[in-house]
Amino acid sequence: MEYEPAGFRARANAAIVDGVIITVATFPISLLLGILWAVFSGQGEEPGSLLQLVNMVITYGIVFLYWGWFYKNKGASPGKLMFKLKVVKTDTGKNLSYKDTFMREFLAKILSAVLLFAGYLMVIFRNDKKALHDILVNTQVLAVKKA
Repeated sequence: MEYEPAGFRARANAAIVDGVIITVATFPISLLLGILWAVFSGQGEEPGSLLQLVNMVITYGIVFLYWGWFYKNKGASPGKLMFKLKVVKTDTGKNLSYKDTFMREFLAKILSAVLLFAGYLMVIFRNDKKALHDILVNTQVLAVKKA
């Protein structure tokens, strides 16, 4: 199979699919903790901060395991697999490690978003189709080359 740099549309579509999957996976936990907060909030102590912390830890844990496991073992998230994309280290062509995933998904993508999403839009204007987070973590999103 031959690959080429993945364009903005395929990457955006894959991100939407992944966002839906992550939302479906984490929403029940957030809902349950919200119900617990409502039940216990009238009983003297304010449980909100603790429940928010628990919710954040569980949610980020699920998200990290989602990205980490799929990138390490499949080379792509379910959304990327659906659109025949994969993420590799630019220098080796290998799947991302958990450390690479953390750097890409949690640190570098925050920077891409903070800059008014310009980090994501770079894909449209660069020949190598790299976003800011790809450049910072030395990754490349590839698409199966069309015949």
